[in-house]
Amino acid sequence: MKLKLFAVALIAIFVISAAAMAQNAQGTFGGKRHNQPIMRQVIKELGLTQDQISQIKPMLKQFRTDVKGVHESNLPKDQKIAKIKDLRKQLKSSIMSVLTPEQQRKAPAVWAKARRKMAAMRMQWMAKKLGLTADQKANIKSITQDARQQAKAIRTDTTLSKDAKKAKLQELRKDTRAKVMNVLTPEQRQEMKTLRQAHKTA
Repeated sequence: MKLKLFAVALIAIFVISAAAMAQNAQGTFGGKRHNQPIMRQVIKELGLTQDQISQIKPMLKQFRTDVKGVHESNLPKDQKIAKIKDLRKQLKSSIMSVLTPEQQRKAPAVWAKARRKMAAMRMQWMAKKLGLTADQKANIKSITQDARQQAKAIRTDTTLSKDAKKAKLQELRKDTRAKVMNVLTPEQRQEMKTLRQAHKTA
């Protein structure tokens, strides 16, 4: 199975979050403890050792510091995007050097499972923060499910070049965001922007 480097980087973030929660019982999404089982499962299924976690932790800390610095800089948006992309590449390379070949093989499947669970939890948290109604939740769920199906179709389309797939996926993400925002009220849209900004500067 081909290793997806970005997935590995995100798994590492789960690992560090789990380690932090074990110390102070504070998780993401408002400091809730309900993330801990997922974090621990990722660590268990990958078989990460304490030594590996200790090696990855400073990598993630430096990455977050560097990304925050880029966001707070006066650089044009396109240059910020390019710098953050380079930082991600550096992080991926560093994490790769810590994982064993077997862990690299397992990583995509482990991350996919964790991502599904985290997406559901994130939706629940966001619904609470924004005060979504039952109808809004149903509409957003339908939009995201449709987007996932379209994304899968794009990725598996052998007639498209790599650049064409990238362009179509970017357009799909843009279209999906617009559809979700249209479901929200003006007040909810403003709250969403506030939450996103807080996430960037965290």
